[in-house]
Amino acid sequence: RRRTLGLAHLKRALPKVSAREREGILKESCCHMGLFGIDSVSLLPRHRGALLSRVEFEDGAEETLLAARGLGAVVVQPHLGCFEGMTYILAEMGLDPAVPMRLPTNLYLARRLESARGEWGVRLLPRRGGVRALMSHQKEGGTVLLAPDQNSHQAPVFLPWFGELAATDRTAPGLALRGEGPLLVCWCLRTDQ
Repeated sequence: RRRTLGLAHLKRALPKVSAREREGILKESCCHMGLFGIDSVSLLPRHRGALLSRVEFEDGAEETLLAARGLGAVVVQPHLGCFEGMTYILAEMGLDPAVPMRLPTNLYLARRLESARGEWGVRLLPRRGGVRALMSHQKEGGTVLLAPDQNSHQAPVFLPWFGELAATDRTAPGLALRGEGPLLVCWCLRTDQ
């Protein structure tokens, strides 16, 4: 089911790309998700306390993030690259990130993710009813980290995306408008270095 859905979405987004190329893109995406799991439970925890020494920021990005400490920033992060790494980078920078998250159905993976994020000082908040908790965290000066790149089910705003209306989450702009902190977009890409 997921494979069929993924291929349908890729065909909609990349109509000029061949079916074979779309299959390759989907396969790479699935491999990426596997690597995400390894990052989360094994690789990243090894670098706690020294992760920033392994990060190269784009010009001005580090300063922008550091300036947002204590301001109740809203950070939007797509599921792109090493997104678990970005969460830990923000924690190591002292931005006190809180993340709404529905835990995986695999109990062992869920426990490991909770433990890993907790060790870094990342607050996990429930996705259902989590907006109040996010607002409270933001009001205390903590950073709210959102990854709203999936189909929204809770009172979405419909916006055009690849020629079709997409159910888009409105949490990030809503929190940014209610708070006083900046609205930032960031991502972390793995390099060969």
